[in-house]
Amino acid sequence: MVRIYEDTPGGEGMERAVMVLREGGVIIYPTDTLYAVGCALDNARGAERIMQIKGLKRKSDRLTFLCDSISMVADYARVSNANYRLLRETLPGPFTIILPGMNRVPNHCLSRRKTVGVRIPDNSIARGLVEALGMPLVTGSLPVEEGEPEYGVYPELMEERWGMLVDLVVDGGEGGVVPSTVVDATVEPAVVIREGKGDLPL
Repeated sequence: MVRIYEDTPGGEGMERAVMVLREGGVIIYPTDTLYAVGCALDNARGAERIMQIKGLKRKSDRLTFLCDSISMVADYARVSNANYRLLRETLPGPFTIILPGMNRVPNHCLSRRKTVGVRIPDNSIARGLVEALGMPLVTGSLPVEEGEPEYGVYPELMEERWGMLVDLVVDGGEGGVVPSTVVDATVEPAVVIREGKGDLPL
């Protein structure tokens, strides 16, 4: 486990986490909502490990990817003028925005509808990881069971439960318990399909 502070998200902890990601590892790290498990976008094996940790089925479920800027989102998703305004109004923030995917998106991030879920969290550690890595993270929230919210709040408990399944746990302080708001922006007007931490400014 490494400790990274959100007000100063750098140093040896950040360097080690990025090294693990570059070497094909899977990490647990903080966001502005729940703690998440992630790997580099080009790491197909890492994505498989994340899906196993989360109990997802490859043919029916896809992972979100996390960016550090709207320009990075536009490298992997088709962003209309209306959706650009939506992204500007909501990100960085506690939202997952579903957009039409582009051909360069790896299959483990594309849904059957050829869409992608993208995030730019309001968390300097998460964005710092992406910026230092130079590509998005394939990601999903930790699979915390009902009745055990503490395993999604305290990094030492995350280490206890999932430490053997990942390559590194990043301690960025206590985690949240409310997931992101999910917005389907493949339709107009955009539709909230899961209520979460964020209030959509429609």
